[in-house]
Amino acid sequence: MEKNSKAGNEFDLLQYTEGITDKGMVGRTLQFKHLTKIDSKGDIGGFLPSLQLNYYKNFLNTTKGIQHMKSIYSHSHPGDGRNPIPSGNDLQTAENPYIPIPTFKVYSGGVYNTFKP
Repeated sequence: MEKNSKAGNEFDLLQYTEGITDKGMVGRTLQFKHLTKIDSKGDIGGFLPSLQLNYYKNFLNTTKGIQHMKSIYSHSHPGDGRNPIPSGNDLQTAENPYIPIPTFKVYSGGVYNTFKP
């Protein structure tokens, strides 16, 4: 979606396995520097997505049969598409111990960069 979008949006893809079935859900992220990033309870702010990262976190924590170790969160960066480098916000999200997603990736211009683990 990022490759075909001209709006400068960032897209998120959560891939997960429920039981033996691989599934996924997509959100769109608009980031604003003036919003808080993580509050004292570990809730994520700093994003105004169609599906908030807290939604993904709560979904994974409350849905029976989710295999957390297979969860992958991919996040796209618009722009020139040549540097799929995680931002400070991306790194902060990946390091949050309350989010049960072991693998985080950044996508840009056809390249995925895994930055956790």
